[in-house]
Amino acid sequence: MTGCLPDRDLWDLSEGDGADGDREHLAGCRLCQWRTRRLAHDVKVIGAVLHGVPPPASVPAYTGTPASTARRTTSSAVAYSSRMCAA
Repeated sequence: MTGCLPDRDLWDLSEGDGADGDREHLAGCRLCQWRTRRLAHDVKVIGAVLHGVPPPASVPAYTGTPASTARRTTSSAVAYSSRMCAA
């Protein structure tokens, strides 16, 4: 990424600040343009999370604690191996 702008400068430019030279670089650099769009997307996602927008329905909600999940997994594995040994 030699010669490209650091994220902080991209952020400044996206906020309407920044140096003229940085603005010129951004106008001609496809990578920095992509990074600026990605930065704007990430900020939008962070804002949604901070404002309490629930996750999409496709993301399953976490249920249980790590300990209860581990107990269920362990007890299922023990029950299965016990059946296999008894056969």
